[in-house]
Amino acid sequence: MLEITHAETAPDTPVPVPAGHGWCSWHHGPGEGLRLITAVQQGSGPGANHRACAHCRTTYRLVPLGEQR
Repeated sequence: MLEITHAETAPDTPVPVPAGHGWCSWHHGPGEGLRLITAVQQGSGPGANHRACAHCRTTYRLVPLGEQR
């Protein structure tokens, strides 16, 4: 009898990320307190979102998208 000792996951299964945590587009690394800075939309294709951590927002004087005029 074959016994499975570990849970199998698909290789493309996304890993859940806590809210506000993820990849900072400015320092190109993981960060906390991320906010959306720009949303690039394309006619054909997925487009892109650029998020910045609290440190990069302060350093580069970035304004979150929801607070931009």
